Formats: sequence, C-alpha cells, structure tokens
Amino acid sequence: MKPFVRYYLPALLWAILIFTLSSLPRLSPPPVGLKLSDKVYHFIEFAIFGLLLIRALQYLSGAARQRSAILWAALCGILWGALDETHQLFVTGREASVLDALADAAGVTFVAVVLWCWHTRRSAGDRKNKPPGQRRNS
Repeated sequence: MKPFVRYYLPALLWAILIFTLSSLPRLSPPPVGLKLSDKVYHFIEFAIFGLLLIRALQYLSGAARQRSAILWAALCGILWGALDETHQLFVTGREASVLDALADAAGVTFVAVVLWCWHTRRSAGDRKNKPPGQRRNS
C-alpha cells in the first residue's frame, strides 16, 4: 500500500470530515444512550484527529524525530480546531465557541502527551538494554 494512502489520507479525510460536519447548519450529537456534553464529542473527535496526524507526521519524519512529529502534530491539530471554530462563525445556525476550541485542543493534547510519554519510556528502555559501547546520548 502506498504511504500516502496508508499514513496521510486518513488524517486528510478526518480533517475533511471535521470541516464538513462544521458546515452543517444544525448538528446534534449521535444518540449513544448517554447524555454527554458536546465537549466530550469535541474531545474524542480531535483525539482521533491528533492520533492520525501524529501517525502521518511520524512516518514523514522518520524514527529519529518521533517526538518532534508529536509536537508538530499537536500544534497542527490545535490550529485546525481553532480554524474549525472560526469557520463556524460563517455557517448559518452555528456559532463559534472558545470552550469547543479548548475541548478540541484538549483531545489533541491528551493523545500527544500519552504518545510522548510512551516514546520517552520506550527510548529509555532501548538505551538501557543496549551494551555500553552502543549507547547514544539523546
């Protein structure tokens, strides 16, 4: 499978889905049997987006820059959330909300922090398991 389809296309399609849903005049959350705040949906939507962005940017940057890719993906995801809320200013029946943008940012940031910690622990374990002559200072 081509790298574009495998790594980049999912993030691009998710960004388009976010934009499309934001373009709908009146959007109600899906019925899931629980009464959840729309902030929970924003958090989940952008946590998934953050994960897809991190996956794409980590592939692009290679093994040496995994944590840098996480930071860039988080920044891009937070920016997309802010642009999404700004876009809603121009959609009839929708309104922009700082709290929605914060929920978006929280979702992206949560995934970024979890993956950052995971990569940090994994690289510490990799350095610990290497023989002394093969260890590299990071």
